[in-house]
Amino acid sequence: MNRALLLLLSMLLAACASKPRTEAARFNIDPQTCKASIADVAALPVTRVAAYKDRFPKSLRFEKVATCLRSDNGGALPLVLMDLGPPAALEVQVNLIMRSEVVLAAAIDLLDAERRLIRSVPFERFVRRGGAYSGSIFLNEKDADVRYLVLRPDPDAVGGKNESISGVAQTFSAVFVSGGTLYAVNSVTRSEAVLRNWLSEIGDFQVRAVQQ
Repeated sequence: MNRALLLLLSMLLAACASKPRTEAARFNIDPQTCKASIADVAALPVTRVAAYKDRFPKSLRFEKVATCLRSDNGGALPLVLMDLGPPAALEVQVNLIMRSEVVLAAAIDLLDAERRLIRSVPFERFVRRGGAYSGSIFLNEKDADVRYLVLRPDPDAVGGKNESISGVAQTFSAVFVSGGTLYAVNSVTRSEAVLRNWLSEIGDFQVRAVQQ
């Protein structure tokens, strides 16, 4: 097989691999495996750090660590339950990381020690910064009852998409010899790329609590 044919095949394979998504990614759930009560769900620890300059913990993949909870109507809700630890003044920071045109469109529930709901924060409160949607929850003395954080897909956001346009510049270089002289030529082409992210039920996330 000649080099030109190999190059053509590699370009076709790359085009197929980069085919854009046409819908949000969903969490595949078998309701039979779901927990009957939030009391039966194991909690992951939230990493506490002393300063903003400290590193974020390694990102987690929601679909790998989530548990599903069976609802009264027979449905299933995927969620991640996280233990915030003893009461303290904290800024709880959550990053929802964009990957392969998918971002977890998460809402946050704050629960007390008995795992009862105190308040919720919808996905629309998150702000897009670079390659992630970020949000913070500030806890102080009046929030002493808050013990757990729940991360779950926000039904009001899932299925939507976010699009932005980014400029792309590509530089091509060539070297040739003419009349005994060596020439180098640089060519720059500019184009626009559409960056699309589907608000989904799966995706990568990070959570940490910064002590105040």
